[in-house]
Amino acid sequence: MQRLGIFGGTFNPPHWGHLHIAEAALHQVQLDQVLWIPAVVPPHRKGQDVLAIAHRLELVKRAIAPHQSFALCCVDPKTAGDRSYAIDLLHQLETQYTQYISNNHEIGSADNQWFWIIGQDAFATLPRWYRRRDLIPRCTWLVAPRRPLSPAATPAATPAATIQILQSQGIDIRWQQLDLSPLDISSSQIRQRVGDRLPIDTLVPDAVREYIEEKRLYQCPNL
Repeated sequence: MQRLGIFGGTFNPPHWGHLHIAEAALHQVQLDQVLWIPAVVPPHRKGQDVLAIAHRLELVKRAIAPHQSFALCCVDPKTAGDRSYAIDLLHQLETQYTQYISNNHEIGSADNQWFWIIGQDAFATLPRWYRRRDLIPRCTWLVAPRRPLSPAATPAATPAATIQILQSQGIDIRWQQLDLSPLDISSSQIRQRVGDRLPIDTLVPDAVREYIEEKRLYQCPNL
């Protein structure tokens, strides 16, 4: 059995803030591995606002290369219309990791424990997620606090309020607040700085910065 963390996101681009959260989850919950999963079709984004998946996969690959316990995981979740859903992602991960273990003749280890790493704002939307009654009880949810400059939290956005709503829907949840001080970094901030020809050295790993410069990414408006 492995303790596996799911860390999904647009990663447009990945930055030190993402790595900070993943490291906190890895050590505080004693995960065996954190799976970084760039969203192929982010349901909350317009397509023109997001780099092609090939670029984002390469950016994540470079960002996590020094970290032995981080892995890039590219899945192709089932879609409904132009949206992909978390429950389909989890189904595919369960199948993928069971098959991997089976191929290595460790059938008895196939029952992995899943931990979903999620930001506080996204966590507040759980009561509206597709097939949440099936999804939520199958993971432990690791909630990362908001960045310092995010808008002030409202009662509906606090983890406690979210738990209360889920309980009113008859959904049990295992969760834990990650103990970390969020870094004041955002992907939109990085894209803006690249577009304005400003340095991003302190915001992303060198390998990420070098790829952005090499491929001239984020030179156009909205990217």
